[in-house]
Amino acid sequence: MRASRLLSLVVLVAVLASLPTAGQVATSIVGTQVYPASAAVDTLTNTIFVANNCGSDSSCTVGTNPSVTVINGATLATQTVGVGYWPFGVAVDSGFDHIYVGTCGNDDTCSSLGGVSAIYGNTLSVTNVTTTGYLPSWVAVNPSSHYVYAVNECDDPNYPNCTTMGNVTVINGGTIQAVATVQAGAYAYSAAVNAITNMIYVVNECGSDLTCQSPGSVTVINGSTNTVVATLAVDVTEPDAPARIAQACAAQFGEADVLVMNGDVLTDVDYGALLERHRASDAAATIATKTRTIQVSLGVLRFGDAGDDTRLTGYDEKPTIDYVASMGVYCFAPRALSFIEPGERLDFPDLILRLIAAGEIVRSWPSEDYWLDIGRHDDYEQAQEEFESVRERLLPGE
Repeated sequence: MRASRLLSLVVLVAVLASLPTAGQVATSIVGTQVYPASAAVDTLTNTIFVANNCGSDSSCTVGTNPSVTVINGATLATQTVGVGYWPFGVAVDSGFDHIYVGTCGNDDTCSSLGGVSAIYGNTLSVTNVTTTGYLPSWVAVNPSSHYVYAVNECDDPNYPNCTTMGNVTVINGGTIQAVATVQAGAYAYSAAVNAITNMIYVVNECGSDLTCQSPGSVTVINGSTNTVVATLAVDVTEPDAPARIAQACAAQFGEADVLVMNGDVLTDVDYGALLERHRASDAAATIATKTRTIQVSLGVLRFGDAGDDTRLTGYDEKPTIDYVASMGVYCFAPRALSFIEPGERLDFPDLILRLIAAGEIVRSWPSEDYWLDIGRHDDYEQAQEEFESVRERLLPGE
């Protein structure tokens, strides 16, 4: 096991995170077994689950009695549940009251196919599922679909010298059965799930390079079809700026127009219509736009006398202001991407301003489609409230 996984006690950060801000003061340290690797919280039951990588083996050589420590968030009382060898990643599906732990199954040498231990929260009984790869370091859950994603570092038993790429085992949380395998990259290690878009993002520590001499990557999986829709390179020095990603797309697709979007956009915009309009125009760039209205909660004063700047000439009580906003969805003609220097970090607004300054034509594409910027707290809360009512629009025919 990696040295970075060594810990002897778990400070209950997970417990603190579930408390109101005013209550987030560390008051207790709860003992677990040896080398707790990760933790997850069931917010409905206020229970914390800690994966003990080495079980009760203080030397961490054979992983005796591999376990999960179950902590009552109210009393901090603990119980221990036995799971497969070398447990590491843990995830909770509160809706099903299931807890999933990535393990090496029944093999303490990790030279056999790995496993996921599914713990039933109400009884703490365990069902073990064999994965389709080796050393499942991480598990992630989509709480909407109740599907589980076990990230296997290798597709062979040779870790830490894998000779094949990792993969992801897809498990149906309702039946606790593996239903699909999706190819990932070299040393696939962790994953995150967007429950709204049903997309799964798998981090590959070494990209597609089993020698680990290259930057890492992220495999993007469509949870509806269990297919890979993209593999994104991860810069080793800094995150790729959006415009640089657009440039990378251009390098891949040659002289084709490129459509790119921000990752925090929730919309059912007609991308085909947008791209068609862009191609039919003379624009170097086309931006999908949405009109929004701001309600000013104050009385706004107007001063229209140039000779007397204290003389009131108007008073608007709580006016509304309409403005045109970028939806974070862009089309670029090939020539636009020549304005980005190789390797340059450049955000989209800066690229647009650079095009305008050079005399290039930039056009808007007004949209009446559903759109939220879920990078904003207000929009994210609205998305949570509205998602089920607009689900068919966003995920037609899922």
